[in-house]
Amino acid sequence: MIYVVLVAHWVGDFLLQDSRLALNKYRDRWCLLEHCVTYASTMGVASSFILPPERAVVFALVNAAAHLVIDAVTSRWTHKTWGWAEHPRVFWNVIGFDQLLHVTLLALTLKAVTAW
Repeated sequence: MIYVVLVAHWVGDFLLQDSRLALNKYRDRWCLLEHCVTYASTMGVASSFILPPERAVVFALVNAAAHLVIDAVTSRWTHKTWGWAEHPRVFWNVIGFDQLLHVTLLALTLKAVTAW
């Protein structure tokens, strides 16, 4: 199940996020919301293959809300560190931290909805 969730995360967070969303979600709440709705839809479809319908919906919505909060913070942080030519590691460390938070929450919520 975790592999399905991780692939869905990659699709929703990277493949389906175009440059407009990636470059503007730090300052435009509609871009952030559009990204999170796309992410929720991706998670909802993927989790429907591995979870009962009501659990898939809860899983997708909880992770979409968490994704919104995490990206609201980390997208601002990455925007501020992107231009630091002398410190590019800071930007990539923030991206790594962002992904650590997402994957940790995915694992925790998957465990919770499967135990429910």
